[in-house]
Amino acid sequence: MAKSLEKAELDFLATYSALLDTLEDGFSSVAYFYREGFEESGDRLLLQMLESVLPYSPENMTMAHIVSERGEHQKVLKQFYQTTAEAGKMLETKNRHEKITYLSTVLLPVFQRWKLLVDGLLHQKEN
Repeated sequence: MAKSLEKAELDFLATYSALLDTLEDGFSSVAYFYREGFEESGDRLLLQMLESVLPYSPENMTMAHIVSERGEHQKVLKQFYQTTAEAGKMLETKNRHEKITYLSTVLLPVFQRWKLLVDGLLHQKEN
């Protein structure tokens, strides 16, 4: 069983969770831009969003420590960061319809799984 999180770790996750909440809203905006034909604006916003999560990658020492004893969290964290890296590359080669499809069928599902796990960690009861 994974250990309970310390206050500093919970504070770190609370800040990170707020970023994830902002990203969730941002994904809706990106999808809107793509649907309405504002591809450049969608690309620019998505790139900014992807860059905002880079400091919290699996290599971040605090994040690595928090998920170190949580196999599912490690797996989904890695998937999320691999998917965000792919999303950045996808912007260079796909048309807007392909971008919408990627956003809705690849990036958002992984993001939502990761966000649920982070929210679960924040709401766990300390022993």
